[in-house]
Amino acid sequence: MHAFPSTNTGAVLTTTYYAYESLLFAIISAAVVLAFFLCWAPFHAQRLGYVYFKKSQLFRTINEYLYYVSGFLYYLSATVNPILYNLMSLKYRYLSLKFKV
Repeated sequence: MHAFPSTNTGAVLTTTYYAYESLLFAIISAAVVLAFFLCWAPFHAQRLGYVYFKKSQLFRTINEYLYYVSGFLYYLSATVNPILYNLMSLKYRYLSLKFKV
């Protein structure tokens, strides 16, 4: 017994390929968003901490470390984002045009 009817094999393969491309587009988009979030989260945490906890001694200690970590990560973000977009640009452009995002 066949898993797919023989008359509909082309439609099943097209649907499977479409699902694969849709998943690939989601993964690429998620990778870019995740890299952006991970690189900028400590910077924004430091800024929010200053607004809400600036009188705390614990914040002053944490802020010294966050200063260097966030500085490193936002420079890393400036390096990683163009690399990510370049590595994935052709496929990303193809998929974004196909899905009209």
